[in-house]
Amino acid sequence: MHKFETKLNLSSNGFAQKDGTEIELSGDTTISSVGSIKYAIDASGTYTNRSLTDKGYVDKMASGGTTEFELLNAWKIGYENYQEFVDASGYTTQVNYWSNSGKLLKLFTKNITYVLGNPTLIVLTDEITLKTLTTVMTYSGDTITTITKTIT
Repeated sequence: MHKFETKLNLSSNGFAQKDGTEIELSGDTTISSVGSIKYAIDASGTYTNRSLTDKGYVDKMASGGTTEFELLNAWKIGYENYQEFVDASGYTTQVNYWSNSGKLLKLFTKNITYVLGNPTLIVLTDEITLKTLTTVMTYSGDTITTITKTIT
């Protein structure tokens, strides 16, 4: 970890950080009078209580939105409960996740669409919040070329 003491100004003169290293800034730190700090990727899945969050994450949380990370975390918990598989033509086309084998409370539904034996559309629905994670996959032969995920 690189440590820089108080009153450090990071300005347009530049500052290079090596990948994989941490920088600890202490005291009154000014990040230039123009510009900003930006994540190069969506890092919201790694946030802790002390993370510097980005605008996209804050806007989503303020609007009551659900992130992919939150939906998948909830699903992983539900995954450990009772599962019911629906098959058609040799493929699993639907998986229902229940709170227990009595099937009184449905937690999640996963619908899977196939084209030429490859899954091309997976819709995971949280039956409690009604949020959905839609995953669309495109292929070149049997190789996935793109994956697009959308939460609604």
